[in-house]
Amino acid sequence: RVGNCKLQSCAMFCCCSTEEEAAMVEVDAHTAQDKQSMEIRKGGGTFIITINTQSGQAGLEFSKADTGVLTVSGIVESGPAADWNKSCEPDKDVRLYDRVVSVNGKAGTAMDLLTAMKVDPHSEIQLCIERPEIKEVHVAKKGRELGLVLFVSTANRLHSGLVISMVKEDALVRGVKPHDRIVEVNGRTLPPSELLESVRGDDLTMKICCYRT
Repeated sequence: RVGNCKLQSCAMFCCCSTEEEAAMVEVDAHTAQDKQSMEIRKGGGTFIITINTQSGQAGLEFSKADTGVLTVSGIVESGPAADWNKSCEPDKDVRLYDRVVSVNGKAGTAMDLLTAMKVDPHSEIQLCIERPEIKEVHVAKKGRELGLVLFVSTANRLHSGLVISMVKEDALVRGVKPHDRIVEVNGRTLPPSELLESVRGDDLTMKICCYRT
């Protein structure tokens, strides 16, 4: 427990490798959004992208800070996803914190989706991407608990954020649920360890990625 938040920790790994590699290969993925303030985004939604895999790789890196879902933590330079982003329609580029929810029309667990991406080393695949709504939430704690259980990436990457694992009944934050992610506190995008220090404060303004699924 840090401050008034219950914390759990885990690492961030590259999940576009084989299943065995996904369990032990740490990545340091950076994007142009790393040092930019996140813009408030209403609505969110899903869209389809079509890419040609290279050696079974989609060119995406995923956070393992949230078990069971595939949240984009980085885009491999010169990979299939990066190629898609160069020529796609506006607002259909893959971005940090987007989530893969199905492959070729089939949903499943994170491992099911990763396996589906690697069926054919050089194949065209369709990914359904969910873009989160980004909410700005103001909280005056006044000595009370925030009421959130948070997962923290031990890799401590700048863009990891704090993953919400559980929302207590008396939580001061409304309209969020498990798997949503705090990405900015009081106007600052920070590594998880520093975000934790920030949420200790009494008056908070947080930007939270909120997903439909």
